[in-house]
Amino acid sequence: MSTDLNSLYDQFERCSRKIRSPKTGNLYRLALRQFAAAIGHCPTLDDLTDDAVIALEKHLHGRSVSTINHTTKRIKSLWRWCHSRGLVPTCPTMERLKEPEPYRRAWSAQEMRQLLAACSRMTGEYHGIPASQWWRLWHLVQWDTGERTGAMLALRWEWFTGIALDIPGAARKGGKNAFYLLSRQTAEELRQFRKPARDLVFPHGCTQTFYNHYTKLLKLAGLPTTRRHKPQRVRRSHLTYWHMAGEDAQARAQHASGDTTVRHYLDETLLPQLDPSTVLPSILTPPSDMGVTSPPGKEVPDGSA
Repeated sequence: MSTDLNSLYDQFERCSRKIRSPKTGNLYRLALRQFAAAIGHCPTLDDLTDDAVIALEKHLHGRSVSTINHTTKRIKSLWRWCHSRGLVPTCPTMERLKEPEPYRRAWSAQEMRQLLAACSRMTGEYHGIPASQWWRLWHLVQWDTGERTGAMLALRWEWFTGIALDIPGAARKGGKNAFYLLSRQTAEELRQFRKPARDLVFPHGCTQTFYNHYTKLLKLAGLPTTRRHKPQRVRRSHLTYWHMAGEDAQARAQHASGDTTVRHYLDETLLPQLDPSTVLPSILTPPSDMGVTSPPGKEVPDGSA
């Protein structure tokens, strides 16, 4: 009888460097449950075939292409590990599905002002901190740094120098250290934010509670509340405006590839655009009527030849 993949997964999790958080482990277990639903039984080593993974893709039909690719990627990662251990003779050969261009809209400066103004209307408190103050400082810090949600929630007071944040790589995706100089206003408000005494700058409840409260904030600001309008959008805004100022957005984001920054973070609707009439000849009026003259013996090119 072939070995159950669920029993092998525990060993895979202990050995894999890709699984560094409980959240990632839960996503792998979810992928295994979806794999079981796709093939109609608890998956075993015998089910590590391209046909079975294609069945998983079909089972997930209706989800985003990105979600399908991430799910099948986890099954194929486990499959490759089994192959490296000599448990199966083959490796996956199927290609990932082609994904559409990533959605990369950012908040405009005016929308960021709306978001900041709405913070004052947030009620309640987090660990003794008024929610209105908590959310205001959250957005001031994220606007200055463009930092990810995970690192923001992990921020510790010992990393605040008084004028900057010095974040160790262990707290950040990618494992790289980050040093962010803060604006004077943000640094001053952050210094006043130390009380009550605590280790975390932004203590909060569970992740789901955080996003539920963020949705409430977006509603107060009169902004959309879909999953595409959560804190990652502030990060896109930061990097887009950083790029517009002539600075290196790739270095700021610490991306290994500039293509990642351009394809996933820079909002082209906020970037300066050329008026086509400043670079293209008019096709509405004949060149002679526009006062365009040709050198002797030459015609103004219009592409009609």
